[in-house]
Amino acid sequence: MKFWNERTRTGAFTLGGVLLLLIMVYFLGASAFFEKKVKFVTLFNESVQGLNVGAAVKYRGVPVGTVSKITIQMDNNLILVEMDILPGAFVSLSPTPGRKRGAAMDSFHTFFMRELKNNLRCRTEFAGITGLKYIEFNHFNDGPARKPLAPPPHLRSDEYYIASIPSPLSDMMRTLSRSMESIAKIDFEGISKNLIENLSELQDLLSDPALKATLNHIQSISRNIEGTTGTITTVLTEDRLEKMVHEIENALGKSASLIATIDQAVKDARISERSRTFQDVGHALIEGKNDLAGTLRELNETLAAANALLEVLNRDPSALLRGRKE
Repeated sequence: MKFWNERTRTGAFTLGGVLLLLIMVYFLGASAFFEKKVKFVTLFNESVQGLNVGAAVKYRGVPVGTVSKITIQMDNNLILVEMDILPGAFVSLSPTPGRKRGAAMDSFHTFFMRELKNNLRCRTEFAGITGLKYIEFNHFNDGPARKPLAPPPHLRSDEYYIASIPSPLSDMMRTLSRSMESIAKIDFEGISKNLIENLSELQDLLSDPALKATLNHIQSISRNIEGTTGTITTVLTEDRLEKMVHEIENALGKSASLIATIDQAVKDARISERSRTFQDVGHALIEGKNDLAGTLRELNETLAAANALLEVLNRDPSALLRGRKE
């Protein structure tokens, strides 16, 4: 009897310890193993290197489940990923005390059907620098709209299908691959050869004595043009031109006065004053003649100088480039 009492106490102590351990584990987080999970599935058309069973599933950065299974569909080479989502991670803004479990699941179903209708997508993301990945649920707007993959035909009625999009690294690698293919098609050897040939031809051209002589000749012509321009400017100065114009304007003014005097004399037609008028007109004509003669002499001198210059240029056009001889 004593032996059985000891065994009974030992068994009761052991059983109590196991029950206590289970209770502690439950309250420390193992209750999630007993919580009802909702199955989500998705398809990837890219490598899922770094994504393992047990990897986290996050909704906008909040852990809501784990990856439960990863398989390969042999018919289309797509990667099928199954996920267990915890409905308890989603709560209502106005929870009702004593709310039934069925009502909570209905709210969860309504929420995710609305999110999926609003283009909720998933993609793989890196979990730090370890190379491991997790799955992120979110509304991604960082690329052109893509047609989502069709859900698998064996999807059950109690499972949710969420379409995937390529990861940023996948897009980057795809773009880099296309760029490298385009770069590989460039004939760098031919470009280098043509560049060397063009540089050689340019060096030969620059070292050609004829080019140097031509440049020197152009510089000489430029200096001669500057000298000739200075000579012409000296002959036909601005003051002299203004003086000639002023004298011509005076002569024209006197001629106008003379014409007005003659016209008035004709209108008056006074015989007694005709002689005096003719004398005045004669004096005015003589004065206008003298002034006009002086003006014409200066104009004639200027035209003679210009004519001499034109004759020189007609005989020797290169004199314009050589300039005035000292």
